[in-house]
Amino acid sequence: MRQPPPQMQSQSSLPYKPGRLWKSGVGATIRYDAKIWRTLTADPDELRLLASSEEGDRLWVTVRTVPRAEMSPLELFQDQVSREERDKLGVEIDPIPEHMLLEPSIGFVAADDVNGAYSATLDPPPSPSVKVEFMLLAATDGTATVLVEALTDGEPRTPKNEAPSPYPIFQKADALLATFAWSSM
Repeated sequence: MRQPPPQMQSQSSLPYKPGRLWKSGVGATIRYDAKIWRTLTADPDELRLLASSEEGDRLWVTVRTVPRAEMSPLELFQDQVSREERDKLGVEIDPIPEHMLLEPSIGFVAADDVNGAYSATLDPPPSPSVKVEFMLLAATDGTATVLVEALTDGEPRTPKNEAPSPYPIFQKADALLATFAWSSM
């Protein structure tokens, strides 16, 4: 008598999503390629990553999350600006229109009212001062409040060097944010 073929275990219907998963304490998630991004901090309320470009520019991305009941997007945004003012010299709003964020959002939630471009100077002893540009945006889905900061030490590019934007390295942050998911969505 023949034996029936062995039963195969059913596979998950969930799609494969590449990259290292970070899940915040409020349930928001982001995925990142560990070959591109170096993890600096991965706590339940904060993720800090570092990437570099072929030109030697560096990009730091920070994602902070809190329950919406604790802080609004504006409060979290102001808290991050205060942190930057403690850590950097001459933090100021960047007035150059080409440096502004276009259609800022986090996980398809608009951050139209709570975003900005800033410039400052890093002055870690004993090295010389380094100019930085950073973008901040914050949003809420009603349950969680999320802030994203992208900071680079790269020099702004101009159309003369055929750059797609003043800070092409920020495209890495855009790609990273494309993987962001709110817990409620």
